[in-house]
Amino acid sequence: MNSHLRLWTLMLGFVLAVTGCGSGAMGGVIWGLAMAGVSRSQGGCYASCYPGTTCNRETGYCDPLPCRGECLPHEQCVEEGLSSRCVAGRQPVPR
Repeated sequence: MNSHLRLWTLMLGFVLAVTGCGSGAMGGVIWGLAMAGVSRSQGGCYASCYPGTTCNRETGYCDPLPCRGECLPHEQCVEEGLSSRCVAGRQPVPR
């Protein structure tokens, strides 16, 4: 068994033993934590990434895409300091 998955299983067992399964809200929290752990142990992110972000499989967190992924196919993202914008000029991909 993967060491990360083993750790998540132990943590889930501990939380279940301490809190019991009677509480609906606590059950939802436990279920969410368990699913985040399973996703991460399989190389995914802890949560679903929103549009404009992508999963960084090394860290498990969602990283922003350049220009939040909003540039059209013929545009490129130009980042200047803390701002970014889409500008025309991307060369078409030869076929």
